[in-house]
Amino acid sequence: MQITFYHWGYQCPIIAEMLELFQEAAMDDVTCIDITCQEKLAFEKQLYYPFLTIFNQQLHWYGPVTAAVLKGVRDGAITREKPYVIEQSYEEKRGELLPLTSETLALTAKGCTLCADCAQMKKKSDFLSSCGLTTFGFIHQLEGQIVGGVEWMPSLQVPYPIPKDAHTAFLTCVYHSSEEADYKAWPLQCMEKELFKTYRRILVICDEESTFPNGTKDWFERQGYCDLGLIQVLDGYARLHLLEKKRSE
Repeated sequence: MQITFYHWGYQCPIIAEMLELFQEAAMDDVTCIDITCQEKLAFEKQLYYPFLTIFNQQLHWYGPVTAAVLKGVRDGAITREKPYVIEQSYEEKRGELLPLTSETLALTAKGCTLCADCAQMKKKSDFLSSCGLTTFGFIHQLEGQIVGGVEWMPSLQVPYPIPKDAHTAFLTCVYHSSEEADYKAWPLQCMEKELFKTYRRILVICDEESTFPNGTKDWFERQGYCDLGLIQVLDGYARLHLLEKKRSE
């Protein structure tokens, strides 16, 4: 089986896990392509997710690829990816807010990786540090568990085909969606407050209905974001929109 894997460095720790999985897939013809600083390629492929796996030049897979998924595709049992949908609660809850740094990044491993391997988190930390960041965002801790968080990147360092300038920040990851409560709103509000000290606007990509990436368009509009329009239609999987929030002058 032919596999082409596009990924944005180690922006997501799952990328490291998928790279390891593909390296072990000796029976497959695997090509891995890092899109970091490759804006032209990201534009040509219309990449808006941190990773994309293409099987046999036909099946596009935007979510994590596990050993089970790999086997299912290889055997023909899996022929398409289904969207992941969570009915997000709007009951906001607040716990303890922590800056997301190299020292605290490992706390997110349980919810942000497939195997909670600290080595994967170290690769992500090194990647973000190489981009000149010391604070990657905020994480939300409640009763000893990480329940939410927000991460960002200067838009000029984002490979996706989005508007970019020195006055624009981009939200790379907003998590975790939950039916129980809204754990994302508070860290998002605090992230906005911090970013607006330097930037004039914040951009984010989201879907109309699916949980990935970042949550739904409706949720962000409730947080005061404005829809800049539909940027990608993935038949049967997603309808992606670019949203923005501007600093109050």
